[in-house]
Amino acid sequence: MMRAFIRYFLVALTGVAIDWVLFAMLIAAGLPPAMAQGISRGIAAVYAFWGMRRSVFGLENAGTAELKQQMLRFALAVAVMWMVSLGLVWVLSQILPIWLSKIGTDGVTFLLNWFVMKIYVFRQIRMDEPR
Repeated sequence: MMRAFIRYFLVALTGVAIDWVLFAMLIAAGLPPAMAQGISRGIAAVYAFWGMRRSVFGLENAGTAELKQQMLRFALAVAVMWMVSLGLVWVLSQILPIWLSKIGTDGVTFLLNWFVMKIYVFRQIRMDEPR
């Protein structure tokens, strides 16, 4: 499990870099923080799905039906985490500088995402479990 968490960390770190660069560019372009967060997080999420599926959970050879299930679960998880991150960055930006609110939001969602991805999105389906 520790090896998978390290790979998750590396995929997430790369995704964070994508997120932060886009977030900074969008803020510099004049977008409001919550909108910049939503766009940058969305693009980074697409990268994260494929990176986690292949590198973290080793599911690149899964069948089409399983891929569809993972994509649906991932989309639901991203939607929920997106709302959490939007709300959290907004709340924190009311009391902290925007960059600190972004760091706090990213830290909380990083840990929540690990458990959501492992337990829900990329869970291994037992052969006797109905699909």
